[in-house]
Amino acid sequence: MVTKRLGSGSLIVAEDEELGLAEPGGAERLAGVFNRIARQLREARELRRECEELRQENHELREALSGCVEACGRFLGPTLDPGEHDEGDDRSKALLALEAGKRALARRRLPGS
Repeated sequence: MVTKRLGSGSLIVAEDEELGLAEPGGAERLAGVFNRIARQLREARELRRECEELRQENHELREALSGCVEACGRFLGPTLDPGEHDEGDDRSKALLALEAGKRALARRRLPGS
């Protein structure tokens, strides 16, 4: 590195020899570094976009599930009283599904959703 004085300030300049640009293939190696950085930035941008889409989908699914649990709970509530029901009958399955929906909605939401 060379420091050049310019009026009231100074500028640090890398000499070509330090970067290896004067060596055979040096410019290609440097171009390769920049190409990898550009590819990684594109991949990161795509991942952020996918993450935002998944957060939006999660939000929409939670809203739909919330509406279903609320409506089904009111509609089926009188028929779902705990009691003597076979594990495989429709009332037991409906009760288990409502409880599972309530548990899913009680879980922590993702930040930003």
